[in-house]
Order: sequence, then structure tokens, then C-alpha cells
Amino acid sequence: MFAYLGLQDFITTLEAPIDAESVTPPIRFDKAARICAAIGAGNHAYMTLTCPGGYEIVKVSCEFGVIVMARGQDGTAAQPFPKGACLAYSWVGAAISDMVDQALACPRPCVPATIKSGGTPSKGVVGVPYEHRVVISGTAPFALGEMSIPQWLIVELDAGELRLSGVPDAPGLYNVQIPLNSCGELRPFFSECIEVSVQ
Repeated sequence: MFAYLGLQDFITTLEAPIDAESVTPPIRFDKAARICAAIGAGNHAYMTLTCPGGYEIVKVSCEFGVIVMARGQDGTAAQPFPKGACLAYSWVGAAISDMVDQALACPRPCVPATIKSGGTPSKGVVGVPYEHRVVISGTAPFALGEMSIPQWLIVELDAGELRLSGVPDAPGLYNVQIPLNSCGELRPFFSECIEVSVQ
């Protein structure tokens, strides 16, 4: 996707007539150099060719220091233009569409998973159903890694929430280590102890 860059107040005139197939505008060297300097290699801008008989929107790029026009853009048709016709920078619908497409195509930074709430586990009681929820903050998707948990504990990951549940079968202090795959990397996430007592 080419970036869309503007030329603000740019305007010039054709030094010679062009037909509907011409792709290189006959403009002064200093004006061509300004376009190339403004948009750079691999980028483009939209400009309007105008004369008393009509107008045409063109997409202008710079290839090896030469200005190249893609003719008949944004619903206009390629047509001949006389010497003296204006070539000017302009805001057109295609430019706005390009900018929106470019913004949507930009990769968003990946934020590693962190605990938003529920970081300190609740205490458990032998024989009583246990449940604790941890809300995850960061860039989804997340995936569970290899865990170190007591046999009675069930860990589920669903829609940005880690759910710990089960029925403790003996009192004690249970070490729980739950890593998450986040931003393409396995990272430590929930590392706590669950205290289980007898009622």
C-alpha cells in the first residue's frame, strides 16, 4: 500500500499539450523536482488536470526522478489537455480512501497480557466448590501454556478471562503457575498460591 502524501499549495501548467494516453506531464523541471521531493519513491498524490473544457483526476508518482500519471482516477475519464492546462494538488475522494486504508493497514502495537483484576486468589475450603476469576488486559488472542497446578484445579481461558475452579480435596498451600502465550511469546502470567483450609 502506497502512502498518500500531499503537496498542499502545488500548482503548475503544462508546457505542451497531452493526449488521453500520455502518462508523463510536460511540466517545468523545478516543478517535477518539487513533486518528487514531496512524495518520494513508492508514494503517490492525487492531482487535478483542468482547462476550460473539463478536468481529470490523476494519481501522480515519481519513478527514478520522472513524474508518472495514472490517468482517469476517482471516476474521471482520461482526456486530452492543451498547453497551459493546470496541474494542481487537490483533495479528492480517492485520497481520503487511501488514507483510511493506510490507517487500517497499520499494525497495532501488541500489548502483553497483564492482570487487570483478580490477581490475589481467594481462599478455598476442602469439599466446597472453588472459583476465582482473573480478568486479562492486553492484546488478544491469548493461549494457555503448560501449567503447574494442583490436580483438583480446572483452568479455563475465555474472552479475556481466566477462570479457576474445582473442589479442593485436602488442606494446604497450593502453588499455581499459569503462563500465557501473549504477543507471540509464552510469558509467566499468574503465579500465586491458593490457601485451602478445613471448614
